[in-house]
Amino acid sequence: MFNNLDDLLCIITGFDSFFLQPNAGAAGEYAGLMARGDHHHNVCIIPASAHGTNPASAAMCGMKIVSVRTDAKDNINIAELRKAAETHKDNLSALMVKSLRK
Repeated sequence: MFNNLDDLLCIITGFDSFFLQPNAGAAGEYAGLMARGDHHHNVCIIPASAHGTNPASAAMCGMKIVSVRTDAKDNINIAELRKAAETHKDNLSALMVKSLRK
């Protein structure tokens, strides 16, 4: 089934291949981080309020973890995020954030 889906997605999009990763949880985090092709970009920015699997997944992939602070409501400190992104722009690979639905 997955091979057939991969073939159909390639036909539809014109891509050479697809990566069918887990879509949730630590397995999805890890698979998504492992799929990055350029290992020169190895910095992952993660809010201090993130679930423990976020930095763990990044560390297992050999990434450098940069933590940014959050406020009392777990909102990311945008000024600190901007500074971290600028500081690490040459090696920045990922920003791991959670979404809150209201």
